[in-house]
Amino acid sequence: MQRWETILDVVNCARRAPEVLEEQVYICPSEGSAYSHHRSKFFGVYHDKCVDYIFFIKAVVDVIDERRGLVLWRNVPESNDDLLQKAFGFVRRLRPKEFEKRVFLLQDGVETLFSKDTPGGMQGNKQYFDVAGMDCNTTATLARELSGHDWSQLPRVAF
Repeated sequence: MQRWETILDVVNCARRAPEVLEEQVYICPSEGSAYSHHRSKFFGVYHDKCVDYIFFIKAVVDVIDERRGLVLWRNVPESNDDLLQKAFGFVRRLRPKEFEKRVFLLQDGVETLFSKDTPGGMQGNKQYFDVAGMDCNTTATLARELSGHDWSQLPRVAF
């Protein structure tokens, strides 16, 4: 098993949580260190001091303009062309006329309750957790394992 297969990328989705849940996509700017992400298998939707959904990350794609894009990494065997077309479709529909976007193509969202047990909000836009000690074969098994745990119970990953 490769390292990325045991990483949960928790992203602050306070303003976009409904969109992530309904569309199974997370869109952010493609530039800036807050928006650079390391390859991970899972995506955690954080808001209100907890992660209440996790998704499997199919791929992360940068949409540069109306015709150009780049698959940064993928966790599925789909072709780059198919992944690019899906990312273009989301940007055209959800962020019309906005480009230079990073698009997380997600699937298999499952509800969980992974709570932040330290004071204050989330530090930064994202946090990485090592879930190697849990059953992380699917989002369903990981969601079940995470449910009821606090952040302080899992090791963080620093890149």
